Amino acid sequence: MSKRPLAERSGVFADDQEYLEAYAEICRFLNERYELLEDVCSSMRVPLKEQENREQVHMRCRELEQVIQDSEWYFWEKVEYSKRAGRHFVFEEFSDNYGLDHLEKRIVLFFLCSAVLRAKDFSLSRLWIIEIFNTRGSVMEKMQDLSLFNDDRSLVKYEILVEKDIWHSNSPDAVYRLNPKTRDIFCRKLRGIDIQWPESKKEKYKESDVQQIGYIKDPDHSFDDVVLPSGTRENLNFFLKTHNTDTFEKLGVDKVIKKAKGLSFLFYGPPGTGKSMLAEAVASSLEKKVLVVETPRIFSCWLGETDKNIQKMFECARENDLLLLLDEADSLLYRRNLSTADHTVRFTNVMLTELERFEGIAVFTSNMGELLDEAMERRISLKVKFEVPNPLERASIWKLHVPPSVKLAEDIDFDLLSTKYEFTGGYIKNAVLNAIRRLVSRKSDILTMEDLIFGGDTEKNGMFHKKQNRRFIGFKGSS
Repeated sequence: MSKRPLAERSGVFADDQEYLEAYAEICRFLNERYELLEDVCSSMRVPLKEQENREQVHMRCRELEQVIQDSEWYFWEKVEYSKRAGRHFVFEEFSDNYGLDHLEKRIVLFFLCSAVLRAKDFSLSRLWIIEIFNTRGSVMEKMQDLSLFNDDRSLVKYEILVEKDIWHSNSPDAVYRLNPKTRDIFCRKLRGIDIQWPESKKEKYKESDVQQIGYIKDPDHSFDDVVLPSGTRENLNFFLKTHNTDTFEKLGVDKVIKKAKGLSFLFYGPPGTGKSMLAEAVASSLEKKVLVVETPRIFSCWLGETDKNIQKMFECARENDLLLLLDEADSLLYRRNLSTADHTVRFTNVMLTELERFEGIAVFTSNMGELLDEAMERRISLKVKFEVPNPLERASIWKLHVPPSVKLAEDIDFDLLSTKYEFTGGYIKNAVLNAIRRLVSRKSDILTMEDLIFGGDTEKNGMFHKKQNRRFIGFKGSS
């Protein structure tokens, strides 16, 4: 393996031939690993004299796993740079047409190249397909990857892979091969014949698609749960009431303003001040569900996959009429001139492009509003800074946190609590929970001032940052 993989060489792929030859080289490693693993699995018991040979096989497999991971990374990086340089590839057109994710693209390329390398009808069981591509050996990942063969996933739904009429003699698992029709159309495309890919209907996102970027939920909070300055509430209501009205169309706004007609809110401030809760209150007022995007899920080590995930979250919100909530979005919003990595700048550029096209409602939460990218700032409809509530607001937050079914002793003084503890909503929530725990331990049904002070002191003593000099807004049920 002294020869470097084709994909590792500098530059870009010139054409389809270079593209396919590069992945064919990776397929040789994948096929070698498959053959070694198949030999190991063919017999559960190995004679003592063959133990040494088996260890050599395992060592070679480990070497191949590293080579495959490195080669794949370089290949897909080069593909992405080639596309950005204006190169067009038939397989990329094919995968875009059917909405293939990264693993699906690798599987189809493997079948295409392996059919040529082996010069025969190439087929594999589902389990072997997953085993070949899971070089990290994670059982959990293998189980999750089996969903690729569900009826609603691209490989089966569009009959890119089809089941063979036979079964493996030693396995009850279904055996798949590349659909001859798919291979034929692909080959004709490579020869320059103008032929259309079979039509694929674009549907709303299935649950499996949503799980790749986050989850959908009903809002748990409304504006009744929120303690907000009157000016902030009025601004929010103003934007929400005038969004997507028929009057805009009658006034001819669409003919003049082509982009950036959606609503985007930035809620920024320290953690635990209720930014996510306010986003849910906005969704509740519009009778919409929330697409909660978990930032770690959209980042991928594969070049280009993060860009696709960013696009996917906007498309999912658009197709399903959801409020898009991107929590802790700092890494995708902050100034590009502060970044030291090219990919981080690219992620922000993709965000800007998608946000400009989006006509729905998006909420971004951040801890660093002051570092917002200038171009991003122009695309934000309303920025809300979360600050510490004043004593009167804090007293209201304490009251809102106590469940209506809990009886209050006559000595309860919420005004005293609001001056004694300069907590944000998240800390107040914890303090009330502590107080109710004390009530339960006393086997009582009446909450006392002593319980609430116990709850407040317990929370204060457990805080790492005891000096509460910063100011934030507090909310009932903040998170």
